[in-house]
Amino acid sequence: MLRTWKIAAVVVVVSLLMSTAALEVFAQSGTRGRPKPPSAAAQGSAQKSQPGSDTRAISSHLAMEGYCPVCIMEMKKWVMGKPEINASYEGRTYYFPSEKQKKMFEADPAKYAPALGGDCTVCKVEMGKQMPGKIAQGLFYQDHLYFFASADQKKMFTANPAKYAIPSAGAKGSDSRGAQKGSATKTGSDTKESAGSAARESGPAFGGYCPVCLKEMQKWIPGTAEFQATHHGQTYLFPGEKQRQMFLANPAKYAPVFGGECVVCRVEMNERVPGSVRYTMYHKGQLYLFPGEKQKAMFANNPEKYDVPAADQTEIR
Repeated sequence: MLRTWKIAAVVVVVSLLMSTAALEVFAQSGTRGRPKPPSAAAQGSAQKSQPGSDTRAISSHLAMEGYCPVCIMEMKKWVMGKPEINASYEGRTYYFPSEKQKKMFEADPAKYAPALGGDCTVCKVEMGKQMPGKIAQGLFYQDHLYFFASADQKKMFTANPAKYAIPSAGAKGSDSRGAQKGSATKTGSDTKESAGSAARESGPAFGGYCPVCLKEMQKWIPGTAEFQATHHGQTYLFPGEKQRQMFLANPAKYAPVFGGECVVCRVEMNERVPGSVRYTMYHKGQLYLFPGEKQKAMFANNPEKYDVPAADQTEIR
């Protein structure tokens, strides 16, 4: 009995020792396996050494969503720039596809940078606020590029550019307000030029959506700058080369009537007003755009009044 008791006691002691050792090993392994949060100094050094950290910092003030301002001004094409080829101007960073465009920009940044650095001039005048414009809501006016927060502000500018345009000296991005008188040139039409006729669309036509996808698939699919085609001075974007080739084979089939200008405004007011992708309608196989629900309803109630002969459908700027 005594011998049996001694053996049991030894077993208990050994078990206790093994349990304690196991707990110590587990605690140590848990501590070692779970990395400690880096100190503030370590975080700073890690961020500096991280690839692309500089690019992310630049992107916070990225202008024109990364598109090249030189390409849109010189070639009327939306070309995505490269983050590694960039230049800063008045607090904004611009990307370029090559060193050639970068050097052109640096030689005369005021020529290529959008007014107010891309902020909406209408918002600045009406609300006193700096609001970023969207590239889909842009236009050219007196050789300067303007972007607007929405289609509404763009329409306001088109109707009265003298109120919202900024003088050449202020087009670099200052808060200056003013206007220069622009001359409107008719293009083979008796249609009266509206107050914003000197303003030319700069953003992609059709809001950047693919007109081929809408007609063939009844789907609103945004295009990309990689696949684009120009028709009657407007640039259309497509999601792929297939849609681009279909458009090029028969642009009249897919392009909106009058390049997207409102036919109701032409008939009723004798003015040229850009339509919106929010208000569209197909009639006799042709796509019509309107600036608002009112004009769309007027067309729907009496399409024959506003119907445009096929021969005249592409007469735009």
